[in-house]
Amino acid sequence: MSNSKDSQKKYSVAAYAWLMFITDYYRRVSDLDLNFDEMMTLNTVVTQWLYKVNTQEPKSRQEIHDMTDDEIGKTFSRFTSFCFKYC
Repeated sequence: MSNSKDSQKKYSVAAYAWLMFITDYYRRVSDLDLNFDEMMTLNTVVTQWLYKVNTQEPKSRQEIHDMTDDEIGKTFSRFTSFCFKYC
């Protein structure tokens, strides 16, 4: 890692952007009328779904937007049965 003055300046910009992202994240929790635990559950489910989508074939934003409920449900068929059994 470079210790140059420019690298240090870039670090402060990245740190600021990260903190603003986290601040915005917490704001969105209340905007969606969710508590923090519900937001974390939602994030976990969406993250798992995207992981499964990417292992099959990565998709563009438009492809994800155009997916039907059945297509989305296929990704979770095994995950859902596991949850009903163990969760």
